[in-house]
Amino acid sequence: MDKNFVCVSNKIIDEHLLAVSHGALLVCFYVCRHYGSGKRSFSKRSYVTIAKAIGLPKEQVAEAAEYWANAGIEAFSPVGNFSGRQRTYDTGEISILADESEEVRYLFKMAERVYNDALTYTDMSLLLDFYDRLKLPVHVIEVMLDYCCSRGVRNSNYLLRVAQDWADKGIVTVEDAEDYIKSFNSDFRAIMKAMGRSGRNITDAEMVYIQKWLKEYKLPSSLVIKACDRAIIQTGKGSISYIDKILTDWHKNGVKTVEDADAEKEHFDEGKLAASSAERSQSRQKSRFASSNKREWDFDKIMQMAVEQTDKLFKVE
Repeated sequence: MDKNFVCVSNKIIDEHLLAVSHGALLVCFYVCRHYGSGKRSFSKRSYVTIAKAIGLPKEQVAEAAEYWANAGIEAFSPVGNFSGRQRTYDTGEISILADESEEVRYLFKMAERVYNDALTYTDMSLLLDFYDRLKLPVHVIEVMLDYCCSRGVRNSNYLLRVAQDWADKGIVTVEDAEDYIKSFNSDFRAIMKAMGRSGRNITDAEMVYIQKWLKEYKLPSSLVIKACDRAIIQTGKGSISYIDKILTDWHKNGVKTVEDADAEKEHFDEGKLAASSAERSQSRQKSRFASSNKREWDFDKIMQMAVEQTDKLFKVE
């Protein structure tokens, strides 16, 4: 087919042309042009790129994409596996992909430069997973590797979590990646400071915890800092396991903001105060009962009564 033309399904014209908004049509034509016929893999990650290209809000693009996908328009069918399961590539697949793709060759050379080391089979398989399964562009992967290695983190499990998070967030350009890093760095520094751990490189364990709080639990950094403050007040130190316990409890109980946490504590304190008041009341009742059953003896009066009784018995007429 001539590359100067775009193939649009008759179904779009016959069944939907007059039924949808101007914005939905823009989304449809753009996706058919740039993602149709296997040109590129369409997914939720594409929303940001499309929104910027056609000047619509990301939410409107998402709504239109859902409409066209439900209508059975092929271009809107996602390609690729965005689940959390990593794909493993064998040596033959790695060799073929590297031979066939200049981008893959650049990906491997770039990673060796960032790592300052030769890539292992595990490294290459992981990088291909980011590129082939998650569909992250090579230059976005480059920004991600630069960022993680600058933090002293090269753990495969951590890199996979970051790549998955970026794919889920729709980060498909270097600009998107840099903006996201700036936002995360700000949260990260504030949390490390609240834990009393600023001024040094983060450990793998600390990074895993912070990622869980911010990405898995989706808690705002202000709430994480609140948990840090509470841990220090209650234990005298910023124990990361204790902070995690607080945040896990909050996550389970639906606490999502600082205001929610304050309300929960107020409710807990009120319940504790009521229980303490009831306990004191019960204690006072017991005390009154004991007092009412306690006999008080006047031994002087008893002795006097005994003497008087004795005199009566032995009194001589």
